Amino acid sequence: MFAAVLALNSPSAFGQLVYTNSFTATPGSEWSLRSTSVTPNGARRFLGPFATGTTSLTLSNLPPHAEVALAFDLFILLTWDGIGDSDNGPDVWTLSVAGGPTLVRASFLNTFLIDKNSAQSYPDDAGSGLHDGRTGAVENNTLGYSWSGRSLDSVYHLAFSFPHTASSVVLNFAGVGLQAVADEGWGLDNVAVYAGPIPPVITVGPQNQYAAVGDNAMFAVRAAGSVDLNYQWFFHGTPILAQTNATLSITNVQFTDTGAYTVRVSNPLSSVLSPPASLTVFEARPQKLWEFATRSGISCPPALGRDGTIYVGSVDGRLYALDSNGSNKWSFLTPSPVVSSPSVGVSDQIYFSSRDGKFYALKANSSNAWARSISSLDCSPALGADETIYEGTQNGSLYAYLPNGNGRWVRTAGGGWIESSAAVAADGTIYVGAPDGRLYAKTTLGASRWTYPTAGAVDSSPAIGSDGTIYVGSSDGRLYALSPTGTNKWSFATKGAIESSPAIGLDGTIYVGSGDGRLYAINPDGSEKWEFATDVPVASSPAISADGTIYFGPVSGNVFALYPDGAVKWVFPIGVGVFGASPALTLDGTLYVCGSNKVYALKTSSGLARSSWPMFRHDPRHTANAGLPFVFPPTLFSPTLQSDGQFTIDVYGEAGSTYQIDVSGDLNSWSVLTNLSATTFHTLIADPQAASYQQRFYRARLLP
Repeated sequence: MFAAVLALNSPSAFGQLVYTNSFTATPGSEWSLRSTSVTPNGARRFLGPFATGTTSLTLSNLPPHAEVALAFDLFILLTWDGIGDSDNGPDVWTLSVAGGPTLVRASFLNTFLIDKNSAQSYPDDAGSGLHDGRTGAVENNTLGYSWSGRSLDSVYHLAFSFPHTASSVVLNFAGVGLQAVADEGWGLDNVAVYAGPIPPVITVGPQNQYAAVGDNAMFAVRAAGSVDLNYQWFFHGTPILAQTNATLSITNVQFTDTGAYTVRVSNPLSSVLSPPASLTVFEARPQKLWEFATRSGISCPPALGRDGTIYVGSVDGRLYALDSNGSNKWSFLTPSPVVSSPSVGVSDQIYFSSRDGKFYALKANSSNAWARSISSLDCSPALGADETIYEGTQNGSLYAYLPNGNGRWVRTAGGGWIESSAAVAADGTIYVGAPDGRLYAKTTLGASRWTYPTAGAVDSSPAIGSDGTIYVGSSDGRLYALSPTGTNKWSFATKGAIESSPAIGLDGTIYVGSGDGRLYAINPDGSEKWEFATDVPVASSPAISADGTIYFGPVSGNVFALYPDGAVKWVFPIGVGVFGASPALTLDGTLYVCGSNKVYALKTSSGLARSSWPMFRHDPRHTANAGLPFVFPPTLFSPTLQSDGQFTIDVYGEAGSTYQIDVSGDLNSWSVLTNLSATTFHTLIADPQAASYQQRFYRARLLP
């Protein structure tokens, strides 16, 4: 018996369990705050929820020990904003020992909404690292908490060890900078405290890595259980010589380094082996043409103007106009973040929204054409064939504006904050999702055609197939294929909320991301073609090139290029801090991607596929209209009679496109005046025969 007691209390022995509580009943006076709740799903009773403030656990009469270990579940509930940026924040949670160390002080990001510009610091401390939201979470959206129709909760298994010899300990659990508990809450469950070490626990395992030949790669693991832990890394199950730290660095990566890596964490009590993480090696990264930094985060893909100008919004409140070399032509300042993507009309007006509650129309020279106050805005506008602008708002309304700013109509679309950006079919029908779980179909006059109910909020923006099929995701985890009459053709189930907007390849394959961390390729009949796994939820909408390459991201700080069979073509690191941003691909093969506060221009192998819906918002100018061409249609301006009798016309088109200019004297019989290969967005042409006619009519046509 004496020997057993000595073994129990020796530094290498298993720590004595001195406290455990799963909160099936109200806890005792050891807790400073004792309220408990039951989760809506699963009826799991836990301590909390709490918001800003501290609850302390005091334990006395501890047996002799050299360290303390503890493990527990942390519930992160509702709209945590991580490090903060386009919303509130930072939202921080801390655990400290009275008179001792701070074990964790980290921000958490829970609000997986489209165009969310933020990140979380966990598993690093606040201010010392950036990670995608929910990194390290072991459960997502399982507890039943929701906000505006969207599931928002996550669970972390945390464990810590720290040197300690006193007979009592006070542990302080606290939320910092949070809003009311109904908006941002936290709770604890399955708390266990040991006087002494416990077997090692891996809290954040190694993540998948991607590297070009010649690059460096690094794996890392986070673990607890005792103050001193030992590590051994393995490659395909074989120990790697001299790799006995919490990180594994691989220099000058080669194809032979491709494969599965694991790490064994041990202490004198036991050991635990991590799940495998893969290293994927590819030939080379794409060429970076340029990058442009704004004053704050960028969370929306850019749109392109007729002359190649790149328009992109920023959380710094500005809409930027960049030339094709990445230089700033101008910026337009609003009082609040711009977190949606702009659209560019045939009139060359740029339409976008700001969180100041206004919807803006700008001229190409940055002058303000008009602005309308409607509501806080996150979604991107869609354009009708006549350039009517359709925009959803926070108050659950869909607005229709004429290009001159006059209101056409306002209709309710489900109530609540609309995150889904509208899409327009070739026949003019407008489709938009809503937090009430429905997809709404409206006529050009605003009348209801039909609605289709799903079992979750519809934040995904619809995509429209060549036969008029509407593809849209729901937070119920399904991608729906609906006929133009509103009947369900099929649905495809994933294991996470779908906020990604689908894209369609030339062969009809539908690509969409899911909250289960996968990008799916789905056949036109609704069967799975393949899936590609990542480490975090995928809300980015893919872009498809003419050669079949699929681009998506950023995810875990990377933009991915996949071959048509789902294999990795390349990965380009741009840093975390954006959720739901999507790539924009041009017809000449330039890929624009956003990460943190920068927009990057990358050179790719092929231009945008001319499929029915190859990327978010359909086309490079982001019309979100299935009936509009991928390039700007030609427009004729400024007809002028010159002194020599010639008639000159300014042809506005898109650089790189070919137009046919026809002429007629009676609007019945037409002949070709000239074919124009545009090298700039406007070109002056002359009609030397104009003086010989009493009247002349001109038209311009886009040639294939």
